[in-house]
Amino acid sequence: MATDSVPFLVEACVDSLQGALVAEQAGAERLELNFALELDGLTPSSGLVKSVLDQVTIPVVAMVRPRSGDFCYEPHEWQTMIRSAQWLLAAGVSGLAFGAVTADRSVDRERCREMRDLVGEGELVFHKAFDHLADWSTASRQLIDLGIDRVMTSGRADGCPAGLQVMRELVEETGGELNILPAGGISAANVIEVVRVLGIEQVHGSFSGGNPRDYRSVGSEIESTLANLQSYFSCGD
Repeated sequence: MATDSVPFLVEACVDSLQGALVAEQAGAERLELNFALELDGLTPSSGLVKSVLDQVTIPVVAMVRPRSGDFCYEPHEWQTMIRSAQWLLAAGVSGLAFGAVTADRSVDRERCREMRDLVGEGELVFHKAFDHLADWSTASRQLIDLGIDRVMTSGRADGCPAGLQVMRELVEETGGELNILPAGGISAANVIEVVRVLGIEQVHGSFSGGNPRDYRSVGSEIESTLANLQSYFSCGD
């Protein structure tokens, strides 16, 4: 279980009720709730959302993504996303994760603004669509101006360990105005290096080694990640 002495937040990415319960029990302090993690996460079903919200006490951020593939949406797809977002917020999620990119790989500012207005005081996360943007410097400033709370990224790499230097440059450039949430391949074995290099206060992962249904291993990995963080911060490194 997480302890109050760890000044750090671990967000677990889950796509089932059992996964959510295991992650909370293991010490995760926030969930990102999805459907179909094998597709990198889609909008969760109403039944899953209600079941999770009824049985966990930690904040739940819900994915809003109608399909796999790119993040440049047709009008009918965006309409579906907005209606899904409305339902999710009414159901009681604490925030939404989404991404909207134009054909030229820029931030879709109009759609981001619409989602920000819809979420209101809730959290709004720009997910790993961020890694598909052409100009990070311009995009990060736009997202700050649009009121995005944090962005998920693996530094345009297959996993966070390979993208650390790129993410470090992003952290330095945004100067704390935009919360950077490392996502992709985070594990107990590498979390300290990620924290040390980036100086961030939260990470995101499925902690599954590619098998989110192996709940015993997921729980153990979250616990080990938190134990390593506890040791790291206790040593004052």
